Amino acid sequence: HPLLREAPDLTVRFRLQALIAPNHTLYVTGNTPALGDWNLAKAVPLASSSPSQWGVDISMRRADTPFEYDGLVICYYNI
Repeated sequence: HPLLREAPDLTVRFRLQALIAPNHTLYVTGNTPALGDWNLAKAVPLASSSPSQWGVDISMRRADTPFEYDGLVICYYNI
């Protein structure tokens, strides 16, 4: 049926324990469309479940595995 979307092949779970400064957010990027194709503007933010626990679940196509990824911290300041 054209209105039904194909389910993702797999879910990749990223979990990280890190204490970072206020106004900072952790992101993951990588070599697949779901991870932003190394484009920092498309990096995926991790959510904070406590001051030191971060994570995100990302739907990916099985065809995009294996994949490469890296994490980064981005700082936001109001000027």
